[in-house]
Amino acid sequence: MNTLPSLYGYVMAWLRSRAIPQREVARGSEVPLSTVTKIAQDVIANPSVPTIQKLYDYFRGRGLAGGKDERSCAGHYTPGSSEDAA
Repeated sequence: MNTLPSLYGYVMAWLRSRAIPQREVARGSEVPLSTVTKIAQDVIANPSVPTIQKLYDYFRGRGLAGGKDERSCAGHYTPGSSEDAA
C-alpha cells in the first residue's frame, strides 16, 4: 500500500477544515507559512514528501493531544477511503 496519498489526504483534510490557523500550523510544524498557504490553496500541487511528513506529524499530534478522533479533526477524512484514490 502506498502511504503517500493517505498522508497527503490527511494533511489536506486538516488544512481545508481550517480548524487551526495556518500561522499556528507553520510555527508548530516548522514548515514556512508561505508553503503551508500554497499547499492549502493547491498552488503547490506536488509538495515534497518531507514537507507533507512534517505537516502530518504536526496534525497527528494535535489530533491525539486534543482527544478527538481523527475523523472529526480532519473533516471526516478516513484513511483508506475513496479520497486516497484521488
